[in-house]
Amino acid sequence: MNVGSVVEPYDSDRSFPVFGFGGIPRHMGQQTTNHCFAMNGNPAHPEIVGVEKIIETYRKTLLNIELSGPTYFAPLLREFQNYV
Repeated sequence: MNVGSVVEPYDSDRSFPVFGFGGIPRHMGQQTTNHCFAMNGNPAHPEIVGVEKIIETYRKTLLNIELSGPTYFAPLLREFQNYV
């Protein structure tokens, strides 16, 4: 939370894309391992506004994600390239 509190004011809309990886995102109705999924369940708009809301979303959503492997980071890194 401390790092987020420092970074957040530098983003004009305080909106950050937040992804999960290496799990089965049951909150999105999926039944197989996904290596890059929107934590908010909306792949078309994965942004979450504010650090507090990001933490709240993680706490709520992690209850519906089954950790799975192996974990591949390439899909996640490719997705973040869209935001550069």
